[in-house]
Amino acid sequence: MGNQTPEPVLSGDGLPEGAAPLVELARARLASKYGFKPDQIRLLSATPIEWPDAGLGCPREGAVYAQVVTPGFVILLQHGLTAYSFHTDRADQAILCQVSPPDNIFIEP
Repeated sequence: MGNQTPEPVLSGDGLPEGAAPLVELARARLASKYGFKPDQIRLLSATPIEWPDAGLGCPREGAVYAQVVTPGFVILLQHGLTAYSFHTDRADQAILCQVSPPDNIFIEP
């Protein structure tokens, strides 16, 4: 058996439990930032993850973060030919961390 990652518990909408509000938050932030219509933003994935600290795998230069394991998600959204990787906690943070063609997004922190 070893050290396998358990399958995420899915909610009724097929997303990992707790991900739906953060997906909508990320979608709203992406729409607001670039002027996209929310219905033109496609969800590619929402993957549960444990970030090594409160920087959510996307630290800003000069910022100091609590050194605690922080559960969250990597949420990949797509508009047109571009993918957007949002890193979240499990509460109310959704940070746009990476923008690139969809096949160049990295999920692991």
